[in-house]
Amino acid sequence: MFRRSAGGTALPGTSLRGATQITDRMLEEFLAPDDALAGGRGGPELPLVVLLGPRGSGKSAVLRRMQERCREHVVPVARLDLDGREQTSPGHVASALAFALAQRLDGVPSPFFPRLLLGQLVLDAELDRGDPARARKQIESLLRNRRERHDHAWDSEGMSEVLGLLPAANGLPVTSSVAMAVGGLAVRGLEVAIGTSKKQHRAALDWYGRDTADPRDALATLHRYWHDGDPNERRSVDEAQCGAFLADMRAYRAERRSRVCVALLDNADSPAGAGFLDTLIRVREAWDMTGPRDRDSLLIVATSRRRPRAWSAVAPSEDQVPPRLPDQAGHADWAGIRRELNSDGSWWYPVLLRGFGLGDLDAVAAVETRRARADAPERAATLTDLTAAVHRATGGHPWAVRAVIGAVLNRDGDTSRADALRRSLDRPVHLPGGDHPDPDPLTVTAGEPTSLTLGEYALDRMLRGAFEPPEVAALTGLAAAWDPHDSAELGRWAPMTGLPQLYQKLKDHLWLVEDAPGDPRRRPNRGTVAFIPQPGRASHIHPWLRTLLLHRLARGGGEGDGADPWRRMHQELRQDYQREAATARDEAGRRRLAVRALHHQLAADGLGDPVAHLIRRWDDRDIGAAAWLEDFNALTAAPNRLPRLSEPRVVLDQLTAPAADLSELHRLLWRLTAARWLLCDPMADPAGDLRGPVGDLLRTLGAYSRAGFQLFYDEADKYR
Repeated sequence: MFRRSAGGTALPGTSLRGATQITDRMLEEFLAPDDALAGGRGGPELPLVVLLGPRGSGKSAVLRRMQERCREHVVPVARLDLDGREQTSPGHVASALAFALAQRLDGVPSPFFPRLLLGQLVLDAELDRGDPARARKQIESLLRNRRERHDHAWDSEGMSEVLGLLPAANGLPVTSSVAMAVGGLAVRGLEVAIGTSKKQHRAALDWYGRDTADPRDALATLHRYWHDGDPNERRSVDEAQCGAFLADMRAYRAERRSRVCVALLDNADSPAGAGFLDTLIRVREAWDMTGPRDRDSLLIVATSRRRPRAWSAVAPSEDQVPPRLPDQAGHADWAGIRRELNSDGSWWYPVLLRGFGLGDLDAVAAVETRRARADAPERAATLTDLTAAVHRATGGHPWAVRAVIGAVLNRDGDTSRADALRRSLDRPVHLPGGDHPDPDPLTVTAGEPTSLTLGEYALDRMLRGAFEPPEVAALTGLAAAWDPHDSAELGRWAPMTGLPQLYQKLKDHLWLVEDAPGDPRRRPNRGTVAFIPQPGRASHIHPWLRTLLLHRLARGGGEGDGADPWRRMHQELRQDYQREAATARDEAGRRRLAVRALHHQLAADGLGDPVAHLIRRWDDRDIGAAAWLEDFNALTAAPNRLPRLSEPRVVLDQLTAPAADLSELHRLLWRLTAARWLLCDPMADPAGDLRGPVGDLLRTLGAYSRAGFQLFYDEADKYR
């Protein structure tokens, strides 16, 4: 059984084309932007880049690679994971970034953050909030007494919060043995700000005294706002801390104009991330509006599994700033957006991560197969013939691709590769627990099995924190439906939130896509990308999520009473389309809706009625070959829950057995319908064993055609 060795390198989504566009070309553009774009004002502006993709789309891997690239270029870089941070203030996020950015780099002076850390020190001090004069004296004593500063820097709640944000990824594991290093950064920054240098002392204090005669009064006011203030007053403190952070960044750029610092924020759509980014962008925009001054040197790259408008109060709409694909993104492109909008929303630069394309997926399969040969050479044959099916089932979703490939590589010794793929979602998973709550998807099906299957585990992981259990059950209806937009019956499957709200949540969490592959003949040359609303474009549930939801429904999950939710779901959808067809005003509308009803009839009850419809249409002399093929393709795209334990040809023979007593033509139509129905499901026929038979049957059917036989031959050629 294949297992990744402890020292093995995780599969880098960053090595593939889309991610490489971000980690190499785009990053280097922002690290060395064109000075011609500066407009004569203190260096080029730098954006807030937001990498968008649903859970498991490789965003964290891109950030890790960007961190490595920054270190290769000797660029100050900090990476924070803000997942689950509910109460962390913008000032604490800024302080954590400052500590990580202040690490020493070979040959490059580190930035200092005297203004930010001075403010944090005063906020965490114990001051008399009822006596302004006494508070001023306490601040003065704090600034003069090195020992008192040191004690406050170590013992404050603010320092504890900041320490909790610093991951091992920054070279600062959050343990007591390393706390000295982190605390040292704080104290060193404070000494620069308020230590022996009178000039440094004044620079930090003067920043807080811009609007008051005595900066100690401003600091005391911020302290009072922080501890006793209303929400607006506490927001003022957040803005002051983020302003101090950017002021320190501006000072660093003023001294070293060619130097950019990079802040990498994973899971920035958390409350802590949203609060920090919204505050920082407001402060940056306000500073920019005051006139020509030095710009800060901070490039922010954040990740989000939700559309920015779903969690940010200042993010632009997709109409204002359409998300870019990786090969489109760059500093010059963003600078054009910035000039056109010239508002706080124009600082944002959303970039959509693609799923793996077929070429990427072939490369992934080849890399993992080579690794597997060391442990089990007899089971590590090439997966090239299965990658098209993996792509159709997963939409190129990086986590899903690795999990499904892992299930094939971790198969039992007597199981073929195609069989392992057909049964991959039913394979038990091994969850190590402890410090590894999210194991490598490649090895999650290796080791001692549990009662949890890969399909169950993957669905829970993909929707974790986004949908409640009743909503997940309702989503099965959306996945089963021909078109969630026009089926009123789906309203009963979303009783808690209603269909529009459920659909909106899918869109906000980037689980709707465009260009969703539906036809098994297509070999998309790029991965599915998240759907962004634009006129004339249709959206679909992401193929991977749809695969998981249909698997759940087929295994008895979903909303509703009764022992067979799959059959009940498709029967009710069929009845819905039949009612709509009965009231349609034109013949074309009635025919289209009737076919959709039969699509669900095929999923619910099998081939009988759908094949009878195709026979009637074949016998109707007014129906041309093109119209018949349109009905045929629509019907046979229906989902199925056919057995996964047998070869596709065996299942095909079982499906066509009831047609043994029919005429030769009708047996042909029955077998053709059954074969394409199987072929349309990548998990039923992953190796495409039925592509050839479908093509042959279409050519044979063309010989029966009264007219338009060439259309059948052309259709058959698509299955070669």
